[in-house]
Amino acid sequence: MAERPESEVPYPGDVDLEDEARLQRLVLATFPIVDQWQKVSTFVPGSGSQLKGDDTDWPPFAASQVAWFSIASAVEHLYAVRVHLEPLGEVQGTLLALAHQTLVRTALVSGSIAVWMLAPPERALRVKRAREYTAFSYDQHRLFLAGLLEHAPEHTGTQKVLERVEQRRRELAVVRLGSGEKSTFNTTRTIEVAASIAFPPDAAREVVLGWRVGSGAAHALPHSLLGRPGVVPASAPDGDGTRLFTAQGSFAIIANQYMAAYYMTNQAWHLLRERGL
Repeated sequence: MAERPESEVPYPGDVDLEDEARLQRLVLATFPIVDQWQKVSTFVPGSGSQLKGDDTDWPPFAASQVAWFSIASAVEHLYAVRVHLEPLGEVQGTLLALAHQTLVRTALVSGSIAVWMLAPPERALRVKRAREYTAFSYDQHRLFLAGLLEHAPEHTGTQKVLERVEQRRRELAVVRLGSGEKSTFNTTRTIEVAASIAFPPDAAREVVLGWRVGSGAAHALPHSLLGRPGVVPASAPDGDGTRLFTAQGSFAIIANQYMAAYYMTNQAWHLLRERGL
């Protein structure tokens, strides 16, 4: 069972989800730490560190920078929530029912990628996962550039970048084939693995459920709000027994998802230090 990440902030499971004020304090208590994270702009692994060695496996897309980019993305999305909720002058912070779920969803995905990649003590598994994610990144970049070229075929710079990405993609495929690697990156599987590393079993299941709810919000699926706090009747039932409802932002909606992303990112920082210093 994984130990709790180092933090003074309690788990959301330690707090009554009906207590909006305590949930607000729980989330706001993380902001000074998120502020510290946001100030870190670069990362270079130390000489002789495990990550320094991992970087030699595929220098065009160094493993340390893949992990660092994931952490930076997680931090920025947590910081975006922090900025939204901080009062600015006379303008009060705003808590949104759907948008904040999508922000913390992305933070959770990004933090999970870093934990999944950095956690294995065996170098072979770390570089295998780095290759898998890098191959996925090349695939997505290639699709974007191909679409961009269709939109502006006269742009020679885009064509050159596409050719380089395709070259790197082919070269990496040869390396992966030589190692017998056939797996493709899967976000849900990555979150499941990372959650099992960063959290005890019960909390890990909550993390995956939070990811699914956040995905619902990102894709405008109504179930991301159904039965949640902050959803209140807006009309009397009609003859068919149906009625209108409105949804408001609530810390009870985002607390578990935000804290899952926060603790996952905290674990990613811990692993980055362990592997990279």
